[in-house]
Amino acid sequence: MFAMTAAHPTLPIPSYVRVTRVDNGQSVVVRINDRGPFAEHRVIDLSYVAAVKLGILGAGSVSVKLDRLFAPEPVRLVPMDEDDPVGALIDTLPAN
Repeated sequence: MFAMTAAHPTLPIPSYVRVTRVDNGQSVVVRINDRGPFAEHRVIDLSYVAAVKLGILGAGSVSVKLDRLFAPEPVRLVPMDEDDPVGALIDTLPAN
């Protein structure tokens, strides 16, 4: 109830979504940790805190836009030379 979480019918658990109010552009990032909503006209159920931060607690429901967020690209460790067995942090892996 007091975490920035939400319920969605199909997104993977866990995943992260930016929820943006269409009418004023306010947005929050929530973690999908449950299934729902089960009302046909709703696309996501927000926790109490997420609803308060978006200013929709009194309204009950508003139009929102969902953007799924993804983790950054993995980082590759490579040895600098034979004397450096631990390796050094270099560029991220190229996108394929």
